[in-house]
Amino acid sequence: MQYCHDCEMEVERGPMFCPECGSELAANREEGEVTSDWSSGDPGDDGDTFDQTCDSESTDRCENPISEESGQGSTDPSNSRTRTDDVVSFPFSFPLGKNGKPLALNSAFIFFFWLVVPLLTSSGYTYRVGRAAARGDDDPPPFDDWGEMTMDGLLILVGSLVMALPFLVVIILIAVALGAVGVSSPLWLPILGTGMLALVGISYVAHATIPVMIGTGSLRKTFSDRRVLTFAFSLHYLKGALLLFVFGSVLYIAFGIIASILFLTVIGMPLLIVLVPLMCAYAMEMQFTLWGRIYNEAADAGAVPPVDQDDPLGFEY
Repeated sequence: MQYCHDCEMEVERGPMFCPECGSELAANREEGEVTSDWSSGDPGDDGDTFDQTCDSESTDRCENPISEESGQGSTDPSNSRTRTDDVVSFPFSFPLGKNGKPLALNSAFIFFFWLVVPLLTSSGYTYRVGRAAARGDDDPPPFDDWGEMTMDGLLILVGSLVMALPFLVVIILIAVALGAVGVSSPLWLPILGTGMLALVGISYVAHATIPVMIGTGSLRKTFSDRRVLTFAFSLHYLKGALLLFVFGSVLYIAFGIIASILFLTVIGMPLLIVLVPLMCAYAMEMQFTLWGRIYNEAADAGAVPPVDQDDPLGFEY
């Protein structure tokens, strides 16, 4: 059994955080200091640690120093909100909040994607939609503060490039190996098959970056302390990946049917021009909303630190 010093109760071994109050769990009642798997282990880095030091003879609140620049607040339950929305319907309905006005503005920015900057702004807003879902907000955030959202999108682009590095390395290794053995070699197909499996595995793990970004609110914290790997091998991430595959397939089929019908009609062509960026914006917001919902669920289970109500929606270094 694990013991929570704040609630003074024993919890079944498994989660890192108390499901009642969000505090980290000690291995037993006597243990006064615990270290999260999401901690850097460096006591001098307040922004990357969730270490708590408690007096074993006291029931006072443990110290939980988290720097303001980290974007993470206290794990006090009064500041975090657990979502009770249906995980199936919520990702589809949440982006439509506020009468769909933020979604419409987002699609307008995607329409001018070739200008690059509007695409970065759209990416920044899409991230904030997922962050709002993880935070427990009732509606998506307003589409304002374009400058800050553009900076968020720029940092997300940097994170995407980091996420793409393993793909590039594997592709180069596959090309070098295939070139060395030659097409006529019996090793050609096994090397190609092994490389494809490696790319699939890397893709699965790399996409865990999205929910971790949503949860941490920081580029630096996302790629530190094995956060991505830890979340990638959790059941919460597996659940989210399966749901995303199903939801994405449904949207793809629905959009294909609607686009085919509009394409065959004269009046439908102008509507199709508007529909394409709108569906792109909706699909991306649905994806980030789902990951925000999954992260909120994981935080409720004590697997990851929660996103508090007073945490900012923006993404920082």
